[in-house]
Amino acid sequence: MQTFLRFFCERPVRFLSCGQFVGGESFLHARRRLDNHCLIFGQSGTLHMQQSGEAREVGPGSVLLLRAGEEHAGTRPSAYVRYDWCHFTCPPQARETAAREAQALEDYYLLRQGTAADAQRTVLLPEYLQLPHPDRTSVLFRQLMDCARRDYYTRCACDYGLTSLLIELTRQAADSCYTGYRPCGKARYSEVIEWIRIHAGEPMSAGEVAERFGYNANYLSGLVRQRTGYSLLQFIQKARIDKARELLLSCDCTIREAAARLGFQDEKYFMRLFKRLEGVTPTQFRDAFSLRHFNIR
Repeated sequence: MQTFLRFFCERPVRFLSCGQFVGGESFLHARRRLDNHCLIFGQSGTLHMQQSGEAREVGPGSVLLLRAGEEHAGTRPSAYVRYDWCHFTCPPQARETAAREAQALEDYYLLRQGTAADAQRTVLLPEYLQLPHPDRTSVLFRQLMDCARRDYYTRCACDYGLTSLLIELTRQAADSCYTGYRPCGKARYSEVIEWIRIHAGEPMSAGEVAERFGYNANYLSGLVRQRTGYSLLQFIQKARIDKARELLLSCDCTIREAAARLGFQDEKYFMRLFKRLEGVTPTQFRDAFSLRHFNIR
């Protein structure tokens, strides 16, 4: 069972140091507990480690994260091992937390779908990962070590370089952990919401959506209300009217034709619903937003 490090990267992490270790015929990693995080990227040989009693073998193309405050040590000697390493800390505003495996898998799913509330600023690192694309990580590590050796006028170069590396590791972890994952909980809810948005131009009822995803209609409606402030039916109506707004501004069809394209059998019901949600009729909306600017060369 893995523990994951999760934090926000609105600002870069703080780079401390990095390098490459090359061991001899028999190397045993020291037992220690650090006040910063250490990332180890295996190049050759096998490093035998344990963290908080969990044994790990770091071979070529794998990554081990030694978390701040956790005791780690070598479990047995390693022969001719070579690995890249880097020490860093997270800024206070990063809201650093530890996540369990079930929670992390769900978060990876949301990150891949682009539906996580904080998807654009999240770093989520597993304790151990066999990388699907180790060459990408190797290039970023080389760049980071080159940057650390050069006498830059600012240390921000290393901070941003390391942050890019951690974002790449998050992406590869999401790709690796997502395989075969069946969404549930908030990930499953997110899938429902995305399906409604994609199919908003088609007729649908709250009961049909709930049945499609195996939910009780009342339960799903309550879940949607908790997240959006709308009942399931209200969210469906809002999504369909959002689609109607796009259609009214992108084509010259009549209001009746627009209603039919969106699956409304009753034109008058469509007009009443549009006015209730938008505060104006479809015709008034189109007239108010019909002016466009064209660039002609």
